[in-house]
This record gives sequence, structure tokens and C-alpha cells, in this order.
Amino acid sequence: MTKWITKQNITILNSVLLGVFIITLVAVAVPFIKKEANLPLFASDRRPTPRMTPPPKEEEMYACPRHPEGKSTSPGKCVQCGEELKKVDKYAVIGDRDLFNAHLIVVKIPDPPPVQPLNWQYVGPYKIGEKLLAIIRDRSKNTEYTVREGEEVPGYFGVTVTSISLESVKFMRAGVGEEELKVGQTPSPGGPGQFKDQWADAIRPVVAGHTYTVKVELLAQRIASPEAYVMSLGLEQNMEGSRPEGLKIALLPKENFLAVAGLMQGDIVKSINGSAITDLTSALAYLKAAGSGPSIELEILRGRTPRKLVYTLVRTRKGAE
Repeated sequence: MTKWITKQNITILNSVLLGVFIITLVAVAVPFIKKEANLPLFASDRRPTPRMTPPPKEEEMYACPRHPEGKSTSPGKCVQCGEELKKVDKYAVIGDRDLFNAHLIVVKIPDPPPVQPLNWQYVGPYKIGEKLLAIIRDRSKNTEYTVREGEEVPGYFGVTVTSISLESVKFMRAGVGEEELKVGQTPSPGGPGQFKDQWADAIRPVVAGHTYTVKVELLAQRIASPEAYVMSLGLEQNMEGSRPEGLKIALLPKENFLAVAGLMQGDIVKSINGSAITDLTSALAYLKAAGSGPSIELEILRGRTPRKLVYTLVRTRKGAE
């Protein structure tokens, strides 16, 4: 027997025992691993994937708005009132309760009140050097303002004059934008004689086109600066040959009180109370001096016809100018 117990035979026997041990271990361990992991280890162990069945389709419901208790699964008319059935929104209760705060609160802002037009008249420009100032008559307050370009109109917060020309004045008003007022334009309705009637109690013709009476106090209440009205006429120096002879009225707005006092656009003022006019400075000086006296006499040239206008100054208070 000793002849079988050799080193080679022992090696073979060990290999056989090791193989038997491995086979036994696999046979015991595989079912256990399969059971715990629930994994298909072999193709034959794979199970078919179960199909997902869709949920049953809910039936659409219809109901009458007036009689919601009588619901139907098909459209039609209400048996009680004959009104057309409407589809029932099963999620309407969620929206009505606003469970997710999804409804927006709509606040209606009332429309702003309409902006009223300014009861103004543009009398005309007032020139100082190369600068133009606007003479604005406020009919509602019965007064005038002399305003430079870029200035705010006194008593009107947020109303700023933006542009001045011989024909119009432009101003910017908060909440409105830019507006334009032309010479002779008035926001208030009135007939053809509105400007004449406006000055009727202060200036009255005795002989139309020749003599007038002027109530100094009434005129002073309405006119802040008579000189400004004179300068708004757009006076131009009239030349006869090489000599200056009087001032020509280049612009005369119809609302200017001087238009009611007999003057016309195109007239040439030759003298004031006998003093010859050569330039605007002398004209203003003569006018101021004449205003303190009993009357003012103007010599004018209308076309080729010389005329004379006489204004009797009536004062009810002593020393009134």
C-alpha cells in the first residue's frame, strides 16, 4: 500500500477534495443568495415585467346652472327650466376657495379727473435786448404775468414757459405735457366782440377812431405794466430816407387794449403829445410823462393818411396814475 502513497497521488487527492468542497459550497450558497437578493441569476429566472393599467376614465358630468342638483353624464337641456346643461368643473371648488392663493386681486384705479384748460391769453412778446418775455393775461384772475423763457408762471406751480415767439408761447404743464397758446387764441368761448367788451368799462370811444376816454384806475387794475403792452406791439423803427421817423406797429394782437383804443397793425406812431418819436426808448419816456397828465395825444400815419388820436385820462382818486 505504501507504493500508492506517493507525492503525486496526494496532490491528485487534494485536488479532488477541493473540487468537491467548491461544488458543495456553490450548491448551498446560490439558493440563499437568490432568495435574499431576489435577482435573476440565470435567463430562466427572469420574470416578465407587469403592464401598468391606466386608471379608469372619469365620466364627464353636466349640470344646469340654475338646478345644479340634477346632473347628467351627457349634454342636453335641463328638464326643469329647459336651459342648456354646462360641463361641470370638478376642480372649481379649489379655484373658488383659492387654496393656493392663485387669484389676483384686481384693484381698479379710477381715471384721473380731466385737466381743465388754463383761462389764459397770450398778449404778445416783450423784448429786452435780444431776449423775449411773454405777456400772459390770466382771465380767471384778471391779471397779467411777464414771464421769461424757462421760468415758472407766478401762482401756477409746475407750469413753466418753454418757448416764446412773436406768434405763440409754449409752456409745460405737469401731467399734461407741452401746450401752445397763440396770439389772439383764448381757451374760453366768446363772440367777435369779446375783447372789445372786455375793455369797454375802461376805454370808451367818444368819436370812434379819433377821441377816447380812459379810466386810469380800472386800466391800472387790469394792466400790470402798460409799457410791456407797448413793447409787445413788435415796434419797428420807421425810416424815411436816412432819417428815423416814428415807430411802426408790426404786431397788434386783437386782445391788446391798444387795439380797442383805435390803433391798428401797420400804423406808424409819429409823435406823443407833440414830441417826435425816433426810437423805442424815447417813446416809452414820452408815454410815461404823458400818462401823468390830463390827456395823451398821438399823431399816427395810417397808409398815407395822417391821423390824430386823443385819450382823455379820467381819474376818480386824487393823484391816481
